[in-house]
Amino acid sequence: MILFNFFVNLLGVVTYGGIILTVSPIILLFLFLSAVIIWGIGRYHIKWLKKNQDQWLFLDRKKNYISSFSKDFEFAKDIRIHNMSEWLDKKYCNLICSRLFWTKKLNHMDMVENVISSSMLLIQNALAYWVLCSMIFEQSITLSESTFYFSTITGFSAWLNSIIYGLNGLIRQG
Repeated sequence: MILFNFFVNLLGVVTYGGIILTVSPIILLFLFLSAVIIWGIGRYHIKWLKKNQDQWLFLDRKKNYISSFSKDFEFAKDIRIHNMSEWLDKKYCNLICSRLFWTKKLNHMDMVENVISSSMLLIQNALAYWVLCSMIFEQSITLSESTFYFSTITGFSAWLNSIIYGLNGLIRQG
């Protein structure tokens, strides 16, 4: 199914890209450039995840061990006799704080990726409107043609972004 979606998206990119190329190669170039930037940001995010995920997975394993250890009735007597409850609480709180640090970093990375991707989409739509409006004022195209071309640009962008997000999703899984 993934391969089928890739080819459908690729067909859409080629078809819509040909239409956009007849209107303005500048728009097509910028659409590809913004897609490459979004892909690069996604790749950086994936590399960062793969590089750092062992940090929080290790913390999660320790936190889960302490949690399960402290709930087990077999160890309750040992915890009381050796007065370990305070030590376990401290250890557990330190692990939660460390995990919170990584969660905040991960959320920050997600937010930066989303802000950059959204900004690129906003800029590419603004550029497309600007080029099409200038073509209307120069009387190169009519108003109805600009509506068609803007819809084509929006569709092309959607096809291209589907390919980019799909590739990044495959890389993230692999």
